[in-house]
Amino acid sequence: MRSLLLVALGGALGSLARYGLMGVVYTLFAVPPRFPVATLLVNALACFAWGLITGLVEQKGWFSASSRLFLIIGFLGSFSTYSTFAGETYILLRSLEWWLAALNLTAHTVIGLVGVWLGMFVAQTLG
Repeated sequence: MRSLLLVALGGALGSLARYGLMGVVYTLFAVPPRFPVATLLVNALACFAWGLITGLVEQKGWFSASSRLFLIIGFLGSFSTYSTFAGETYILLRSLEWWLAALNLTAHTVIGLVGVWLGMFVAQTLG
Protein backbone atom coordinates (compact mmCIF):
# COMPACT_ATOMS: atom_id res chain seq x y z
CA MET A 1 0.00 0.00 0.00
CA ARG A 2 2.86 2.37 0.84
CA SER A 3 4.40 1.81 -2.60
CA LEU A 4 1.13 2.69 -4.31
CA LEU A 5 0.87 5.90 -2.31
CA LEU A 6 4.45 6.88 -3.18
CA VAL A 7 3.84 6.31 -6.89
CA ALA A 8 0.51 8.17 -6.75
CA LEU A 9 1.99 11.15 -4.89
CA GLY A 10 4.97 11.29 -7.24
CA GLY A 11 2.62 11.04 -10.21
CA ALA A 12 0.44 13.87 -8.94
CA LEU A 13 3.44 16.12 -8.39
CA GLY A 14 4.98 15.20 -11.76
CA SER A 15 1.74 16.04 -13.55
CA LEU A 16 1.54 19.39 -11.80
CA ALA A 17 5.18 20.12 -12.65
CA ARG A 18 4.58 19.28 -16.32
CA TYR A 19 1.45 21.43 -16.42
CA GLY A 20 3.28 24.35 -14.81
CA LEU A 21 6.36 24.14 -17.02
CA MET A 22 4.29 23.86 -20.19
CA GLY A 23 2.26 26.87 -19.05
CA VAL A 24 5.45 28.89 -18.60
CA VAL A 25 6.64 27.99 -22.10
CA TYR A 26 3.26 28.86 -23.63
CA THR A 27 3.31 32.18 -21.74
CA LEU A 28 6.78 32.97 -23.10
CA PHE A 29 5.56 32.33 -26.65
CA ALA A 30 2.19 34.04 -25.97
CA VAL A 31 0.48 31.03 -27.60
CA PRO A 32 1.42 27.38 -28.06
CA PRO A 33 4.22 27.44 -30.67
CA ARG A 34 3.87 25.62 -33.97
CA PHE A 35 6.73 23.31 -32.98
CA PRO A 36 6.01 21.46 -29.69
CA VAL A 37 8.92 23.00 -27.76
CA ALA A 38 7.25 22.62 -24.35
CA THR A 39 6.97 18.85 -24.76
CA LEU A 40 10.56 18.66 -25.97
CA LEU A 41 11.74 20.61 -22.91
CA VAL A 42 9.76 18.40 -20.51
CA ASN A 43 11.09 15.21 -22.12
CA ALA A 44 14.68 16.52 -22.12
CA LEU A 45 14.46 17.44 -18.43
CA ALA A 46 12.89 14.08 -17.60
CA CYS A 47 15.64 12.22 -19.46
CA PHE A 48 18.31 14.22 -17.63
CA ALA A 49 16.64 13.54 -14.27
CA TRP A 50 16.36 9.83 -15.06
CA GLY A 51 20.06 9.69 -15.93
CA LEU A 52 21.03 11.66 -12.83
CA ILE A 53 18.94 9.59 -10.42
CA THR A 54 19.97 6.28 -11.98
CA GLY A 55 23.61 7.35 -12.04
CA LEU A 56 23.53 8.38 -8.39
CA VAL A 57 21.98 5.03 -7.47
CA GLU A 58 24.72 3.19 -9.40
CA GLN A 59 27.64 5.40 -8.32
CA LYS A 60 26.81 6.25 -4.73
CA GLY A 61 23.94 3.99 -3.73
CA TRP A 62 21.74 7.03 -3.17
CA PHE A 63 17.95 6.80 -3.13
CA SER A 64 16.12 4.00 -1.38
CA ALA A 65 13.74 1.73 -3.25
CA SER A 66 10.87 3.88 -1.94
CA SER A 67 12.54 7.05 -3.20
CA ARG A 68 13.04 5.50 -6.62
CA LEU A 69 9.36 4.51 -6.75
CA PHE A 70 8.38 8.08 -5.92
CA LEU A 71 10.88 9.78 -8.25
CA ILE A 72 11.25 7.52 -11.28
CA ILE A 73 7.96 5.66 -11.49
CA GLY A 74 5.71 8.35 -10.01
CA PHE A 75 7.17 11.79 -10.68
CA LEU A 76 9.09 11.18 -13.91
CA GLY A 77 6.44 8.77 -15.20
CA SER A 78 3.84 11.52 -15.17
CA PHE A 79 6.20 14.44 -15.84
CA SER A 80 7.58 12.98 -19.06
CA THR A 81 5.14 13.21 -21.88
CA TYR A 82 6.09 10.56 -24.36
CA SER A 83 2.49 9.90 -25.28
CA THR A 84 2.01 13.60 -25.95
CA PHE A 85 5.17 13.54 -28.08
CA ALA A 86 3.81 10.67 -30.15
CA GLY A 87 0.43 12.33 -30.53
CA GLU A 88 1.94 15.66 -31.54
CA THR A 89 4.15 13.92 -34.11
CA TYR A 90 1.08 12.17 -35.50
CA ILE A 91 -0.73 15.51 -35.80
CA LEU A 92 2.25 16.99 -37.65
CA LEU A 93 2.29 14.02 -40.05
CA ARG A 94 -1.46 14.17 -40.56
CA SER A 95 -1.11 17.89 -41.33
CA LEU A 96 1.58 17.04 -43.90
CA GLU A 97 4.19 18.95 -41.86
CA TRP A 98 6.80 16.35 -42.81
CA TRP A 99 9.90 18.37 -41.92
CA LEU A 100 8.45 19.41 -38.52
CA ALA A 101 7.52 15.78 -37.80
CA ALA A 102 11.05 14.65 -38.71
CA LEU A 103 12.55 17.46 -36.63
CA ASN A 104 10.34 16.51 -33.69
CA LEU A 105 11.33 12.82 -33.88
CA THR A 106 15.02 13.61 -34.26
CA ALA A 107 15.13 16.32 -31.59
CA HIS A 108 13.35 14.21 -28.96
CA THR A 109 15.59 11.22 -29.62
CA VAL A 110 18.92 13.07 -29.74
CA ILE A 111 18.19 15.53 -26.93
CA GLY A 112 16.74 12.72 -24.79
CA LEU A 113 19.87 10.60 -25.20
CA VAL A 114 22.09 13.62 -24.49
CA GLY A 115 20.00 14.31 -21.37
CA VAL A 116 20.48 10.76 -20.08
CA TRP A 117 24.22 10.89 -20.84
CA LEU A 118 24.56 14.28 -19.15
CA GLY A 119 22.68 13.09 -16.07
CA MET A 120 24.93 10.01 -15.80
CA PHE A 121 27.99 12.24 -16.29
CA VAL A 122 26.91 14.60 -13.50
CA ALA A 123 26.24 11.62 -11.22
CA GLN A 124 29.69 10.17 -11.98
CA THR A 125 31.31 13.57 -11.36
CA LEU A 126 29.61 13.77 -7.97
CA GLY A 127 30.86 10.26 -7.18
